[in-house]
Amino acid sequence: MMIYRFGQFALNPELRVLYRGSEPVVLPRKCLETLVLLIRHREQIMSKDELMATLWPDTAVEEANLTQNVSTLRKALGDDPKQHRYIARASGRGYSFVATVAEVQGPGLPSSKAGSRWPRTRLYRYLSTGALALLLISASVLWATWHRNAVRSSVEPAFDNPSRF
Repeated sequence: MMIYRFGQFALNPELRVLYRGSEPVVLPRKCLETLVLLIRHREQIMSKDELMATLWPDTAVEEANLTQNVSTLRKALGDDPKQHRYIARASGRGYSFVATVAEVQGPGLPSSKAGSRWPRTRLYRYLSTGALALLLISASVLWATWHRNAVRSSVEPAFDNPSRF
């Protein structure tokens, strides 16, 4: 497994996790994909068209989507667009990753414990939300069934005795 280290950051492209020190940095999936692309092609300027075609291969998107991804990445990295410590913009041409990157083979992440815990929390959040939704739906169905039966049982005795009418 290849890990990219730059500045105080470590990027695991396979798990799509970026670390600042030993803490995971939460970024949208497309922002992480943008970062991976820029780092893998750090020796060159990636054109905006090339980036957009790779990031959104089957979708027509505006250049603003790419600009937003880069802006989000710069914020997360603490990069200033005027200083270009990590991501430089080649006016009218595209973007380039300009920081020195060390490629580390293996599990060289700051904390394997943090790395294994972070991706699971999102999965657990989705699963627990789904379980809660299922519980609420089940409770609603049970209540509706009980309520219908309660109403039916309170009305049926009046029809059992025709002499009352």
